[in-house]
Amino acid sequence: MSNSLTIACIAFASFFSNLSYAQDDERDDSAVAFTVAAATEREMATGNARVGATLGFEVALIEHWLELEVQVSALGRNTNREYTNEFILKKPFRLSKDSELEVGLGAFISRPQMDLTQAAASASRRGNLVMAEFKKWTSKNRGWFIETSLGRTAGTGEKAIGVSAGLIFGL
Repeated sequence: MSNSLTIACIAFASFFSNLSYAQDDERDDSAVAFTVAAATEREMATGNARVGATLGFEVALIEHWLELEVQVSALGRNTNREYTNEFILKKPFRLSKDSELEVGLGAFISRPQMDLTQAAASASRRGNLVMAEFKKWTSKNRGWFIETSLGRTAGTGEKAIGVSAGLIFGL
């Protein structure tokens, strides 16, 4: 991950850190939330793009300060599908009573769909990612979100940018 991107994320988070307590008690934060979304990812070096869906859940580890997000994605076509698991620690920032911004760092494990002719040795890739997500709550326990991420594969240094948009359901 480039140093300038890391510095920009830290500066952005520091600038907005005072917004996390500009809270309106009208909407309680959910301890657990589930997400379903359409997703796309584009490899920056080759330009190859994959489209698919993602499911996930979020758990508030420290209310208003730290969340854990776990996502499972299936991107690509039937013969060229890739399955990805993401584990992200996020810092939420309340923008208004019904919207928030979250920035996070995490890791991913990605595995292409294999058939009997493919070797298992080339099966998985691992790496890290940085993300930003905007959430808009339309009711107490429902809303929508848009998320963007930049991932870097360990070892090869391959970079990919991803975008997902979908629905969020709080419990």
